[in-house]
Amino acid sequence: MKKQPIILLIIPLELIFVFFGWFSFAKLYSLDLPSTPTLTLILCAVVIVLFLVAFFILREVQKKRALLSDYEALNKLHELESEHYGKIEEQRKELLALEHQFNEKLSVIYEKILSDDYDLAEELTAQLMEQVSATKEFPFCPNSVINAVLTNKQHLCEQQSVSFRADISVQDCSAINKIHLCSVFSNLLDNAIHASEALSVESPRSVTVSAKQHGDYLHVKVMNTSLPPAESSPAPGHGYGHKILTDIASLYHGEFFTEYTDGIYKAAVSLQLSPVSGQ
Repeated sequence: MKKQPIILLIIPLELIFVFFGWFSFAKLYSLDLPSTPTLTLILCAVVIVLFLVAFFILREVQKKRALLSDYEALNKLHELESEHYGKIEEQRKELLALEHQFNEKLSVIYEKILSDDYDLAEELTAQLMEQVSATKEFPFCPNSVINAVLTNKQHLCEQQSVSFRADISVQDCSAINKIHLCSVFSNLLDNAIHASEALSVESPRSVTVSAKQHGDYLHVKVMNTSLPPAESSPAPGHGYGHKILTDIASLYHGEFFTEYTDGIYKAAVSLQLSPVSGQ
């Protein structure tokens, strides 16, 4: 955004240099020139026209870039939700299979209790509870978008031997556009995972995400182990990701900030939960 006024001046300034160069050339070789007022009028008219053309072109480019960003975010959200619901379907199948075994296992546990074999009964009960817990559709929170993103990023962390922890306490996020919600969690976690991966395997590598509601605001915070910013290589699209987070936070009357302290990088976004126009 800051570069736009500079870019808009490039074409008119180039034209001015061309005109003055042509004017100097004509004077040098005694060529016929229009009167000074006429030449000035032509120059001003052409500069204004080119300025307007450059302005409209840049505005269309920005619109296209914004639409492309929304498309990519929507596509990513669709992929994450499809993957998430696929896993839910697998869990439901596991639950159906578990139901067939449930009564049988309960009978075994009951028999062990009657025979005073409490240790084995307790062990079998714990195993049964663990199997039931593994079939939960929403392991992090009731919000399907947040669950889809966190499930995906947890899997990535497991692949890269990065410890992943989530503390999510979210009730109703309906005021936040699904694409924006997906973008916030995805960008924060992608940067965090990339930074943790850069550390050696021997070093502690961890990513922690928390989301809390305080009043009318949702506060999302991601903390991760990291090299000092001056020593680390940014993730692909890192700068653009930060711009997306800043723009979304601004849209919901919130803020985005980062800080680095003693090997821990923290990034946080706050979003207003009340309806916002222009979503």
